[in-house]
Amino acid sequence: MNTSLGGIRWRLAMLLALLLALMAIAAGYALVQLRGVSLSVQSVYDDRVLPLFQLRKVFDTYVVDLPRVARDLRDGSLGSDQALGMLHTARREAREEWLRYKATYLVPREKLLIARAEPLLDASEKLLDRFALAVAHGTERPSAAELQATIQPMGNVLGELMALQADEAQAAAKAGRGAYDAALWAFVALLGLATVAGISIASLVAVGYARERRQGELEAERLSLCYSALSRTNQMIVRVRDEAQMFSEICRICVESRLARVAMLMLPDGADRFRITASAGPAETMMAGLELKLDPPGRDGPVAIALRHGRVDVCNDFARDVRLARFRSRAHEHGVRAMAAFPVRRGGTVVAALGLYVGEVGFFDAARLALLEEMTRDLSFALDNIDRDAAHAAAEREIEAGYERVQQIFNVMPVSITLASRRTGRLVLANTAAGERYGMAPEMMVGRTTAELKIGFNPAEREKFFARLDAHRSVRNFEAQVRNAHGEVLDLLTNAALIDYRGEPCALAVSLDITERKRRERAEQAQRDAETHSRAKTDFLSRMSHELRTPLNAVLGFSQLLQSNAAEPLTPRQREQVEAIRQAGWHLLALVNDVLDVSRIESGHLRVESRGVDLLALLDEVSELVRPQAERAGIQLSHHHGEGPAFVMADPVRLRQVLVNLMSNAIKYNRAGGVVSVEVERTGLRVGVSVADTGIGMTQEQLDSLFEPFNRLGREYSEIEGTGIGLVLTRQLLTLMDGELEVESEEGHGTTVHVTLRRADSAQPMGPRVPAGSTPGDADEDAPEGTVLYIEDNPINLLLVEQLLLRWPGIRLLQAETGEKGIELAQALQPDLVLLDMRLPDMSGPEVLEELRAHPLTSGLRVVALSASAMPDEVALARDGGAFDYWTKPLDFDRFTADLKRLLAKSTVS
Repeated sequence: MNTSLGGIRWRLAMLLALLLALMAIAAGYALVQLRGVSLSVQSVYDDRVLPLFQLRKVFDTYVVDLPRVARDLRDGSLGSDQALGMLHTARREAREEWLRYKATYLVPREKLLIARAEPLLDASEKLLDRFALAVAHGTERPSAAELQATIQPMGNVLGELMALQADEAQAAAKAGRGAYDAALWAFVALLGLATVAGISIASLVAVGYARERRQGELEAERLSLCYSALSRTNQMIVRVRDEAQMFSEICRICVESRLARVAMLMLPDGADRFRITASAGPAETMMAGLELKLDPPGRDGPVAIALRHGRVDVCNDFARDVRLARFRSRAHEHGVRAMAAFPVRRGGTVVAALGLYVGEVGFFDAARLALLEEMTRDLSFALDNIDRDAAHAAAEREIEAGYERVQQIFNVMPVSITLASRRTGRLVLANTAAGERYGMAPEMMVGRTTAELKIGFNPAEREKFFARLDAHRSVRNFEAQVRNAHGEVLDLLTNAALIDYRGEPCALAVSLDITERKRRERAEQAQRDAETHSRAKTDFLSRMSHELRTPLNAVLGFSQLLQSNAAEPLTPRQREQVEAIRQAGWHLLALVNDVLDVSRIESGHLRVESRGVDLLALLDEVSELVRPQAERAGIQLSHHHGEGPAFVMADPVRLRQVLVNLMSNAIKYNRAGGVVSVEVERTGLRVGVSVADTGIGMTQEQLDSLFEPFNRLGREYSEIEGTGIGLVLTRQLLTLMDGELEVESEEGHGTTVHVTLRRADSAQPMGPRVPAGSTPGDADEDAPEGTVLYIEDNPINLLLVEQLLLRWPGIRLLQAETGEKGIELAQALQPDLVLLDMRLPDMSGPEVLEELRAHPLTSGLRVVALSASAMPDEVALARDGGAFDYWTKPLDFDRFTADLKRLLAKSTVS
């Protein structure tokens, strides 16, 4: 029996050992399963919770933060340096989070999504590199549309990855439930093997494990729901841009994700009330009939705290929270046991509260609150984005409206305004005035460069203009010529500045047409140049006249003295030689006078009078003047005056000059034994004179060059004297007298010159050609007497006048070689006549006149200017200064003698 008992004991021991072994095995299996549950929870955190936050960081950086930086930079609320710093920091953190995420446990589907995301991330990075480089260098940045088109696909993939985390979290929860089931069965087996005492203990353990399993299941499920809601919220705020729709969507997501039985979005309505703007679940029935009033300060409920103080507040048990006593029964009717209110901010200010009402006491633990707070922050961020987008859209509308207003002003401005891209050179805008300026419609100009349109500056001016604009960012008072579409050249005054127009650097140019001003300036400059040239020519002619007349005075004067010296008469040979000298001198003097006359006509200084002149009498006089020349050349003068008088309107002196020149030419260019015919014709209101010769005539080519000054038509090497200026002067004088001149000629058959003048009703007496008076050689019964003071620095001129006056013993000649000495003699002796040279070494003639007229002893003296200068302005200056008369050198002895007698006779009488 003992053996049997021992066997039984042994068997019991073995059974007990077996039971213990089985229990150990079952316990071990249960522990392994429990360890799996623990690892499953840890895995959910490590492989799903953390990756979700990492993906969220990457998503926010690329999809939300970086586009916002681009908008703020475009709006001007961010500077370039600040924007670059934010871009660099956000991108660096996003890349780090992306690398950490890829190091976590990845399921095959994740790997596929990552494979899709990587190229999109690379493309986004390249675009952001280009964006940062453009910001740093101030060049053209990628547009908002280009940023959105590149980043949005990547955001969608990141959204799918975040949604996958929620799905994997749910799968992990299911795996945890399986592990709990396996552990439970192990404990059931353990209970079957345990002793009665062990059964009760095992039962307690099983119940504890069952409760723990349920808690784990609920926890995993709730976390999964939170992650799912957060993921859906992220996707929603990217997709939805309407505030009301966003509020409705957030409430719907919370209810559909079983985060709340009822979700409401509440807005403050005055100081102590609120209103419900969006909801999901049985909110209307739950809130029906209730006064939507905030709790008084000091007893604030969750909604009041969220709206008034901007804090999250929780009621985890309606039955225990006295603040919600008035709402307790209504909540109980709808299965609501707890609630939480989360503040929603907009621009940093609380604008709403998200109320979540649940059917489980203690539902809102720290983990859920953190995730729900994250969700409401996302909502706040989305509202800020809506406001930013709205502000940006409003700003863009305002900008567009501003652009339209500017365009309207732009188009009505009377000056030419253009706006051209500095990047492409193409015109962005052109107003109506610019179109008119360049000769084309403004819409035809927009979108093309001025070089393509073949208008605007020439290439050199264009390069100069834009170089100055780029260097200084503005150009002021840039004067240049431009060409319009019709090929016309205009002068423009342009101001320009570099501006930003619709995000693109452009050159704004405002141009004023100064073509007329420049034309006036050029005309004025040409006038000044012409006046300068005229003054220079006048000065030259004045000097030339003076320098030539001075020696001519000696040549002609002494030759006349030699010819008129009865006391020492010349031999016939000497008389012939002196006459040759005298003729050459008068020829040179005639040339000087002709040149001066042409110059006076061209400068408008020659004046002619218009009065009735007896043409026939003047022709007879001129014929007598040229008859000696004709007789020497063997030329016959023939006159055909017709019947009746022939009166013309002319200046008698200048008309005599014209006729002398025409008849002299007809004699000079005639053949030996030829004829010069002068014929007068009367036709209506005009009277014509024709002077015809039978000479060598002219070719057509010579006729075409007939009125070119100093062109002698190839005869400059012939024996015939001439200057080539006489006929030019003749036509100019006739033009001044309202006359006309025509020339007909045939080579070998002579030349005919036709002159026509206006008819006059009568003629005024012309008087003698040379004032009456004795010749130098005549005996003088009424010889003049008196004192003559001659102020002259040239000793030859002094000698000439001295010898000329020797024939009159009654004339006392005083000489002074300087103006100062002449003034002293005049004051001391008060002569009867003062002959004054206009160019003295110490004083000018007008200065001497001024001194004489200023002194009482000399103010009444008769002073005659005697000068080699015959320029009209010098003559006028002398007369205005008080000169009694103005005599020019060389001296004409007949006139000099007559005038001297006249002046000294007056002196004697007075």
